[in-house]
Amino acid sequence: MTTDQRATTGQLHDDTSPAAWSAPHEQDPAVAPELVEVLRRNAAATEAAGRLVPESLDALREAGCFSLAGTGDVARQAPRVVSVLQQLGAACPASAWVVGLTTAVTGLLPLASDEAARAVAAAPGPVVENFAPGSLAAADDGFVLNGSWPYSSGSEVATWAMLAALQSTEGRPPRMRMTVVPTAQLRLVRTWDVAGLQGTGSHTLVAEDVAVPTGFVFDLPVDPDVTGRAVLLTTTFTTASIVGMASGALGIAAALVAGTKGPTRTRYTSYAESPGARALYAGARARIANASARVASVAAVLAGQADGSGAAPLDRAARLGLRHSLVVAVREAREAVDDLCDLHGSSAFTRSNPLQRFWRDIGVGSRHLGLRQYIVDEDLARAAVGRDDFAAAMS
Repeated sequence: MTTDQRATTGQLHDDTSPAAWSAPHEQDPAVAPELVEVLRRNAAATEAAGRLVPESLDALREAGCFSLAGTGDVARQAPRVVSVLQQLGAACPASAWVVGLTTAVTGLLPLASDEAARAVAAAPGPVVENFAPGSLAAADDGFVLNGSWPYSSGSEVATWAMLAALQSTEGRPPRMRMTVVPTAQLRLVRTWDVAGLQGTGSHTLVAEDVAVPTGFVFDLPVDPDVTGRAVLLTTTFTTASIVGMASGALGIAAALVAGTKGPTRTRYTSYAESPGARALYAGARARIANASARVASVAAVLAGQADGSGAAPLDRAARLGLRHSLVVAVREAREAVDDLCDLHGSSAFTRSNPLQRFWRDIGVGSRHLGLRQYIVDEDLARAAVGRDDFAAAMS
């Protein structure tokens, strides 16, 4: 993004637009209204194509959205990333989802070699991440990678993939490592056929005897506090995207409430005239604002861990508490959108109404494995009574 673009950015909408009511979170001046408009205009086409369409992809690249935190400590930039993702999510859920996961995985780049980090940082597109382990074998000039990685968001438009793999060495336990591979060397199997977030193109990537240079393989941290912090960061970004989606749905409802049509077969000449409609809308708006505040609070904690202030490291119990706040935010956002659908009635689910698209995208995104509230609740309860037999492998 150029200096001129930054200087001319402002609110997502002017004050006279009902959609201006749709963003309870603080606006980030680095998000140009032109970018938001491109993403919003192409959101339906992105879903239909099953991938980010070229105009949206180019706009995200030009704005630097695939390098929001550079190659440094991503946690330091968490509050800004969260704000950006919420704005992107309100315009195009698939775009926010891919940008959020790219930002989270590039947080691993400080662990990689300078050569690998430079290659990924210079790439003009998304980065796929996947921790379902493949297999890695040593070779004379590096390694050979095999395996398949389903649910790889952004796989159709990504330039690089960061894929986990187990390296087996005779006489030693398997070693979990991360490989950095150009997606051009991988086979794409289109397996992502879901009711929502179809535009993320979260297909399966397959490696068949792919040669990986030594400098493009690195060890993942074994310290549970380090891996747990990475999980928390990723969960924060996916939650921010979902809350942004809810804000987009709120903007659609705002136009309905501000209009001159009332609920069908009632005496009301507008939705705003109905006390029940006003209460339903206001309640949804408050829930989305609460969800946004929860995500911002977690992002601030993460940034505080990275700013050299000497904050005590987050132990597992503290991280679980923060993750619980995030899953509550997700549930608030999802329930708010359900209420907005109630406000519209069955017309919310006509194909021409973008509200149904937000509803489906939130429905899928909020079931991400990092956002399973029942698992977070279980482990939070275990931590509260001093047990360490946690259900989640990393938290």
